[in-house]
Amino acid sequence: MKTDNCPICQSREFSYYQAGQNYTLAKCRQCGMVWDNNPPIEPTAIYQANYYQNEGGKGGYSDYLASMKMNSKTFRRRLLTAQRKLRSDRPLLLDVGCALGDCLLEAKKLGWENPQGLEVSEYADQKKGVAKGLLPFFPGKNSIKNGALTKAKPV
Repeated sequence: MKTDNCPICQSREFSYYQAGQNYTLAKCRQCGMVWDNNPPIEPTAIYQANYYQNEGGKGGYSDYLASMKMNSKTFRRRLLTAQRKLRSDRPLLLDVGCALGDCLLEAKKLGWENPQGLEVSEYADQKKGVAKGLLPFFPGKNSIKNGALTKAKPV
């Protein structure tokens, strides 16, 4: 589904750049957001249960639940790097495509202020209890309309 507006500021002014062979991304000239404004298929079609538990080896994870401990270490390392660069003790985080919330949980453990995420996968929504101790963070597909966030609260 092609989007003609920036998903953050709704501007129609953007430029394209080559992000890989036969793959271009749009960059908003107003706010700098970079996104795929012409994805090949609807994201909800990709992120079903077989994306998180996949034995075929074609995209996704062999077993996301089993990988969460390793993922958490990676997220922790990346969040600490981001925290240093942001020069903030309590930075904010909006994780778009937050899967089962393991990055959000690590951010909360590190003291990030009210980490939140968006996820379109119904499978991930059903499994969200795996990442315990989080505030509700799965508004799901009802918060995403034509590539725009419709219920996100400004900080």
